Amino acid sequence: MSRPLSVFLDNGHGNDTPGKRSSFPGLKTLYEYEFNRDIVTLITLLLEKAAVPSARIVPELYDVSISERIRRVNRMVSAASKDGFQTVLVSVHANAGKGSGFEAWTSKGKTRSDLLAELILDAAPKYLKGFAVRKDVTDGDGDKESNDFSLLTKTLCPAVLTENLFMDTLKDYQFLCSHAGRVAIAEMHVAAILNYKETL
Repeated sequence: MSRPLSVFLDNGHGNDTPGKRSSFPGLKTLYEYEFNRDIVTLITLLLEKAAVPSARIVPELYDVSISERIRRVNRMVSAASKDGFQTVLVSVHANAGKGSGFEAWTSKGKTRSDLLAELILDAAPKYLKGFAVRKDVTDGDGDKESNDFSLLTKTLCPAVLTENLFMDTLKDYQFLCSHAGRVAIAEMHVAAILNYKETL
């Protein structure tokens, strides 16, 4: 039987973050902060149905500093650990830069974060049909790694940051704006989280 898992969810950015939006003339603007929060809400509902506890670390609509996000996560991790829970953090984002596809990021080195990232990457083709899964396999797995994301390096639990398609590429934008697309993205995350839970 797997050990109990508590999931912490970070919806990146806020309604006061400069940029972070689509800009297609004549089309509705997609604001990343709204997308991130909607995905986290859907993930939370799906995890609740699966009886997996979760917590949103930024309930505010405005942006909260990375240092405060880290403080909140680490406080939650400490409390959950005392209650016997294993913990993970997933930070949800939409990408930009005129590319296309899905990415999962972790800190550098081999950690439990890599396992969760690989499970999300494995689920992506099923839920994001027709979109590329953008990998970096130079170190033997598919997650992209960087120590530039302090939310991934300074939190006290395995942590993955997902970049869910590109909001400034029309095909990706249309998927990100659709209810079906958002449900698929949330289901992808939850399928991977449930598979991760079975490894505990």
